[in-house]
Amino acid sequence: MSSAEPNIRCQCPDGHLAAGNNHFDNKKYDEAISAFFQHIDQHPGCAEAIFNLAALFEDINDPEKAASHFLEVAKQHPAHLPSWQRGLMALAKARQADAFADALVSFIKACEGQGLFWKWPYYMLQHACDHHMARDDREAAFAFFNATIGRSQQYARLHMCWFIFLFGGYFMRIGDMKNSLNCMKFAAKEVRFLVHASFGDEFSQRIASVPEELVRRFDASIDFPDQELPDAADYRCVVLSACDAGYFKRFGLLMALSVDLFSHDKRIVHFHVVDADEACDALVSGLRALMRKTHIGYSRQPDFQELPREDKITYFTCSRFMVADRVIQRYKIPLLIADVDGVFVDDPVLFTDQFSEEAPLALLYSPERLDAMYNGVGGGLVGLYPTQRTAALVDLVKRYMLYWYERRQMVWFFDQLSWVCAVEEAKRREWNLPVTRLVMDRGRISLGAARFFQVFDEKKESGFDQKLALFLDEIGSRWASGTISPEEAKSRYRSFFGLEDM
Repeated sequence: MSSAEPNIRCQCPDGHLAAGNNHFDNKKYDEAISAFFQHIDQHPGCAEAIFNLAALFEDINDPEKAASHFLEVAKQHPAHLPSWQRGLMALAKARQADAFADALVSFIKACEGQGLFWKWPYYMLQHACDHHMARDDREAAFAFFNATIGRSQQYARLHMCWFIFLFGGYFMRIGDMKNSLNCMKFAAKEVRFLVHASFGDEFSQRIASVPEELVRRFDASIDFPDQELPDAADYRCVVLSACDAGYFKRFGLLMALSVDLFSHDKRIVHFHVVDADEACDALVSGLRALMRKTHIGYSRQPDFQELPREDKITYFTCSRFMVADRVIQRYKIPLLIADVDGVFVDDPVLFTDQFSEEAPLALLYSPERLDAMYNGVGGGLVGLYPTQRTAALVDLVKRYMLYWYERRQMVWFFDQLSWVCAVEEAKRREWNLPVTRLVMDRGRISLGAARFFQVFDEKKESGFDQKLALFLDEIGSRWASGTISPEEAKSRYRSFFGLEDM
C-alpha cells in the first residue's frame, strides 16, 4: 500500500490489514476503516494500521481524526518523521492552534531525543501558517503563532526566536512594519543572518557607502589566466559555478560532464575557484581534455581578506554572484549561475532560450513566503540575460556583499538575503525587471522542459564521495575513450541520482 511506511510495518500482518490496504488503494473507505479496526482489535497499537487509518482520514478530508492517528504513531515511534509532519499539518487544516502548539513542543523534544534535524518544528510552523495565509485566513495564522510562541517561551529559546522571526514575516505580509521590525530585532538574538537585514532606506545607504576603491581592489584580485576567448555567440549560454578548491575537486567534474553529456551543441562552463591551487589548475586542464562540446572557462582568486571560518564558508557561496558581472562582460551571452554540486539533466540552453530583453531574470522567487526575508530568492540557480538592468541588479548584489565583506561578517543565508534586498531595491527604483519564476521540487529546479538537480542530501551520506568518485572515473574514462554512447552515459547519470523520471 502506498501510504505504509517501511519502518513501522506490522510485525503480525493478517488478512484484515491486507484487506484494509487493498480497500484503501481502491478508495473503498468504509470497508478499509472496518478492516483496519478489526486488525487493531486483534493487534492493539499496530503502527502500520493506525498510520494507514490516518492517511485514509487525510484522504477523506477529516483532518481531526487524521491528526489524532498520525500523532498516536508519532508517540509510539518518536523518530518517525512523516507521522509528525502529517499530524501537525492535519491540525493546521483543522485550525486547532492550541493542539498544534502542544504537539509542536513534543516534536521539538523528539527532534532533540531522536537526532532529527532541529529545524523541522520551525518548518512545520511555517507550513501551517503559510497554509492559512494562502487562504487569506490571517486570524488563523495569528492564532497559530500566538499559541506556539507562548508554548516555546517555556521550553526552547532557539526555536522561540525562529518562530518570532516567522511572526515578523507575518506582520510584514500584512503591512505592519512596526511589529515586523520589533519581531526581527528580538529574533536576531538567535537568528544570526538577521544582522544583514535591511529596513527602509538601509539597503540603499549601505550600497552607496561602499568605496569604489574596495570594488576596484576586489576586481583586481580576480585572475583570468586565459588570454584567448572562444567566439561565445556560438555557444549560446554559459554556466557559472564558483566555490573553494575543496568543493571544486569534489564536484567540478560532475557539473562539467553533465553539461557535456546533455547538451546538444557547444556550451561554456566557467569555474571560479577561490583559493585555487595547482591541483585545481590541473583539474581544469583535465576537464578541457575530456570535454567533447564544452568550453571550460576558469578564473581564480586568493582570499581577499581574512574572515572567520563560518563567514568564509558563506563567502565561498557568495563568490559566484560577486564575479557574475565579470563573467557576463567576458562572454556577453545569457548566464546561468548554478551550484557546483549539481547536474543538468538536459541542455542548459533550454533555460536560457526562455530569457530575453523582456524577460531577463529567472529566479527561485517566492516573495509570498513568511520566511521571504532570506528565502524569498533561492540561490541554487539564477538566470540572467545580459542587459543594463540585469547588470545593475548584479552590481547591487555585489556591492551589498562587499559592504559586509569589508566588515568581516558574512552569515549563513547571506547570499539569498542579498538577492532579496536587491530585487526589492530594483522594484523601489522602478527598473522594470520582471521575474521569471523557476520551480523547485525535491531538489529539482525546472523552467518548462529545462531541468537542473541539486545534490542536497546525497552528499551528506556516508561513503557518497567514494561512490561518486568511482562513478565519475568510470563514466569520464569511457567518455574520453569513446566506449560509452551519449544515451548510456545520460541514463547512468540519471540512475545514479534516482532521476529516471527527469
